[in-house]
Amino acid sequence: MNNENKKILKELLKDEILPNISNKDYVETLGLDNEYTKIEATKLLDSYNELKWWLSSDIKVRAYGQLLESKLIIPFDDMLDGLKIILERPVATIELAGNLDGIRNQVTKTVCKYLNNVNPEL
Repeated sequence: MNNENKKILKELLKDEILPNISNKDYVETLGLDNEYTKIEATKLLDSYNELKWWLSSDIKVRAYGQLLESKLIIPFDDMLDGLKIILERPVATIELAGNLDGIRNQVTKTVCKYLNNVNPEL
């Protein structure tokens, strides 16, 4: 995730009060079996500092954040549901596999339009 994407997420989260849950506690909700995987997941979440997009109550924010992150942090179906709302069309798993950069660009453009009040009902 680049700095521009982080700025967009920060803007999306600016008025939201996020749940007070530690990254370690969030990782416990993921149902990971391997202790090493849990440690690595916690480190990944820690790398975002206060930009805890995975805790957003808005599925669109969570979907956007997940789309930009290579490691799965939220349920995959939540990401697909959020992308469907953002793009106003279903997004198939095969489309993500074959055109991930294209989907990322489409979603980022749509989110930027929303932030500029071109599409306020997103």
